[in-house]
Amino acid sequence: MKHVIRHLFMLPRGVRLRMVTAFALMAVIPLLAGVYVVTSHVTRSHDIYAVLCILLLVCIFLACVGFVVMRSTVWGVVDIARTMDELLGSEQSASRNINARELDRVERLVLYMDDQVRTARRKLDQYRAMMRQQSLRFRLPPLVPASLLRQRVEDVTREAERNHYPVGFFSWRNSLVTPEEAADDTRVPQWLYEMLKRVNCVPDAICRADAGYWVGWVTRRNPQQVKTIAEAMQQALPPPHNSQVLIGAWSHPTDAVTVRQLLDSFEHRGVR
Repeated sequence: MKHVIRHLFMLPRGVRLRMVTAFALMAVIPLLAGVYVVTSHVTRSHDIYAVLCILLLVCIFLACVGFVVMRSTVWGVVDIARTMDELLGSEQSASRNINARELDRVERLVLYMDDQVRTARRKLDQYRAMMRQQSLRFRLPPLVPASLLRQRVEDVTREAERNHYPVGFFSWRNSLVTPEEAADDTRVPQWLYEMLKRVNCVPDAICRADAGYWVGWVTRRNPQQVKTIAEAMQQALPPPHNSQVLIGAWSHPTDAVTVRQLLDSFEHRGVR
């Protein structure tokens, strides 16, 4: 409460008076009028509904007037230059005596607003920098041609076995493929891009094995991580693809047999 009162007295006198007036019009006066009517007239009046309707209309009118006053109050703070013009007056009357306390309040308000604007601008710049960094960090790799998919997968598995690290394989099969997606094999569909971006998973490579059937892999992911990523992908699918896309996940060498079955099923668009 002390903090609120301190900020209230930081405002110029005219703005402060308008704020108090708006509060009275929107809350205090309608409340007092309602209490007065209920305690004095309703019990003795035969036309209770008419009195209540008149009271409601008066309260609505006062609330609207209070809203207009509050709006002018807010703009009096936002447009601080106009408030300064009203306080200082025109150039012809600049020699008139001005309350030094009001000038001090306006100066403190301007300094406070300047500090808040600097803080807000700094936070906005930090947010933009973070979003720019995330955008630069999330870039899908170039697509692997379907004719080289089998060879690339075999090379990746042999490299993983030689250096003793796991590889996670993923497949995404869309049951409903648009004509545009079926005709264009050089671009990742929007639903797949949005899903990978939400999960923040950038595959080491990605390939379209067939229309609506995509395969990708990520190195150095253990089986538990692969399972977690697959579950996150299922939840991150945008509608209506969340009910149309079948996601498969395998970990090599844990699911080595499944990986070989995956290699043998590329031409048939089957997962298992």
